Amino acid sequence: MWCFQAVTPDCVYDDSGLCMQECPADTVSYTSGCDLREVMSRRTCKEPEPRSLGPMCDLSRCDCVEPKVWDEAVSKCVPLEECTKEASGVDETN
Repeated sequence: MWCFQAVTPDCVYDDSGLCMQECPADTVSYTSGCDLREVMSRRTCKEPEPRSLGPMCDLSRCDCVEPKVWDEAVSKCVPLEECTKEASGVDETN
C-alpha cells in the first residue's frame, strides 16, 4: 500500500513539519508520517517499478507525478521512454 500524502506547498519537510525546501517542478511531496505504513521507493529510470522500503517514520522527499520517473543524470522527471542512457543503466559497450 502506498503511503502518500499530498501536502501544500510541495516541500521536503523536517520532523517538525516545517518546509525545508520546495519540490522542483513536476514533483509532489511524498511524506510517510509515523503511522508505520509501508513506504515505497522512488520511481526512477533504472527502477521504474516502486518497491517496498518497509515502514519508516517521518520520511519526506519529492517524487515525480506518474507516469513520469526520476532521471538521476539530468535531475528531473521525464517519461520513461525519454530516460537518458546514463540514468537507465544502459551499457553502450555491447
